[in-house]
Parts: sequence; C-alpha cells; structure tokens
Amino acid sequence: METLKLVYNHRCTVLGDGGPSILAVGFASRMELCINSNVVETSSKNEDTMIAGCRKLTASWVREVAIEDGCPFFKNADSVVLSPGIYSIQDLVDAGKANGWCPYFVAKRALQSANIVVFGPENMLDPMFAGMISKELKSDSIVAFDNADHVDKFCTEALTVSLDISMLQGAKRNMERLYQEIERVGANDEDRLCAEYTRLKNDLKYDPPLTDLWLANPALPEDFTVQPMPGHIRRPEHFLFHLDLLCPFNTNFLRLCDERLNSLLTTLKIVDTDEFLCIQKLCHFATLWGNYFRMTDEFQITTGPCLVNYDEDGNKYYDRGVQLLCTDPSLVMVSIVHRFGSVCINVKEVSADSFTTKMNFEPHVCEDIVPSRRGTQRGDNEDSEDIDEGENR
Repeated sequence: METLKLVYNHRCTVLGDGGPSILAVGFASRMELCINSNVVETSSKNEDTMIAGCRKLTASWVREVAIEDGCPFFKNADSVVLSPGIYSIQDLVDAGKANGWCPYFVAKRALQSANIVVFGPENMLDPMFAGMISKELKSDSIVAFDNADHVDKFCTEALTVSLDISMLQGAKRNMERLYQEIERVGANDEDRLCAEYTRLKNDLKYDPPLTDLWLANPALPEDFTVQPMPGHIRRPEHFLFHLDLLCPFNTNFLRLCDERLNSLLTTLKIVDTDEFLCIQKLCHFATLWGNYFRMTDEFQITTGPCLVNYDEDGNKYYDRGVQLLCTDPSLVMVSIVHRFGSVCINVKEVSADSFTTKMNFEPHVCEDIVPSRRGTQRGDNEDSEDIDEGENR
C-alpha cells in the first residue's frame, strides 16, 4: 500500500485534477480493524471470539431491540463513503478512531466500489471467506497474487477439514444446546420457526444482512448449486437428528449441511457463534464430503491417529480422528482463473512450468526476469555473468 501511495501521489502531481480518481482499500479481519474497545478487550486476541463479540452488537435482531446499546462505530459506518485515495489498514483504523466509524464495515462496503483492493490470499482462495469478501468482485477484475510460491498450500487447506474426538464431542454439546434453543423459541415465538420452514419449503432466497453472516459455504461456488432444501431437514429438530447420525448415504443432506446450519443459527438469533465452532466444523466436513466424495483422486479420507498436534512443550503427536484431505490445489486455482478474466501470479522460488503444471492451467508468461547482481562496486566487471540463476516470473 505504501508503494501504491507513491504511485498515486506521482499521478496526482503529473495529471493534476484532470486525472482519473482512484479508490484503493486494504482489507483485513476484525482482529486488525475493530476499534470497539469492549470487543477488543473481551476477545483475548481470538478471531472467533471477536466475531461473536461484534455479532452481539451488530446483528439485525440485536439492533431492533437494543437501539442504544449497539456498537456506536457500526451505526456511524452506514453513512460513510470513502473519498478517492489510498487507504491502508492503518489509515482506516486511524480515520475510524478520529471520526467514530467502524473501519471493518466501511472497508467491507468499499470493496464493491474500489478500483484496487489489497487483502490476504484466504479472502480469494478459501470459499468460506471468499463467499463473503470477494464474491462481489466483477469478472473483469484483474487478480494478482504476489509471492505465490506457496499458494498451493492455501488451496489444499481451503478444502481440507479435520475432526478429532474432542471436536465431535463439542459438536454433540452444540446440538444439545440448539435443541434447547428450538424448544425455547417454539414456546415463545413459534412464528419464527414457521417462517423459516415456509422459506425453506418454498425455496425462497436466503439473503441475510451483512452483519448476520457468519461464514460462507465451504464448497467452491461452481460446485455448489442452489437447490431446494430436502423435506426431512426443513424442521430444525429433524436437521439436528440427521446431523447427529451424519446420514452418510444421503448426499443431498450432506451438501446442504452448512447452509442449513447458518439458517438455523440466524432463525434462533444465536450471537455467541464462538460457542458453536465444533458443529460448524462438522457441517463443513459434511458439506465438502457431500460435494466431492466422487473425486477420489483429488480427495482422501483418513481415520485413526492421523491428525498432527503439539503439546505444551512443542512436541508433536497424533490425535485420533477423521480427516478429509484435498490433495489437488488446482481445484481452487482453476476456479479463480475461470471466474476472472486476468489472473497475474508472481512466483520466485519455483519455475513457472512446475507451478502451472501443479495448478493445471496454461499460462501466458508476460516476461521472464533474471535478477542481476545489485550493488556492483566501482571497478567490478560490469559484463560479468549474473550470479543468481533463479527465475522471477
């Protein structure tokens, strides 16, 4: 972003007011952008706890009944429109503190109108984050991955889910609490449950407000097709019953687990989402398995002591559990290449041929750059051979 500021300032100097306006925005998680001291202090530097803390103040149903007790920075963010310029993460935080608006939601809304967006690779590669962050980017956007030598690791991790024994036990506890919430809501506000059932039955579009979103579907966008919710999981208690069994032979149920859970948590007006990470992980596992179980070359499922963990002293050991492992990074990258017209990838430590073979697409190499030795002292032979034979493509 600092380099971009230099370029932007130079353009303004050369072109003056006649030059085209540019809006460039840096984007990051709430951990880096939240300025609400109450949320920051109670999160203990944990992203999931911070998301839950933010949701407790900004969810649509919370704002309906607690107008005075919500987040003051979020309230002021609605009217903020960033003027042309370059906004790094620190710039957004400083401006938010100075003017009393939320840097996270201002930046998130600005993504749709910004000319340049800078964020971490997970916001583009991981469907759970991309479905909320980068899905609105236009198909003619130019996507650039810098220092992409290890982007294959991001791609495989995005479609890999591991469940250990404690996670499964936690999911069971989550189900018990959801059963209690369903019973409570059914006794006090049955119309809410009926409205959700009607929406699922009639296949009405589920488009919650920006503040109510938790995580998007973990499957790749082109692999997840919108379809009616099966009748046997429209009622919340039926959904939890089948989830408890994991219903391994019903692929329609598995593919829709994540969507159904998000709908249920919103219907029940759950705000402490950090307490439901176990059942969320279980639904992610089920959704990915339901979408990709036929792709036996690209996915592996292992059970037993297969999950790497570390004790307090840093010693590695293996936990018992089950893991759905993606072994083909090209699944994610090809999805990006097909979605956008131009994708620029900068790799330094691996050859372009090796990288594109692994990622399964045909590149158009703009230029091969062989770095020359820098800082040649006076008197050295300027025509000497370059000592660095690495390639930067």
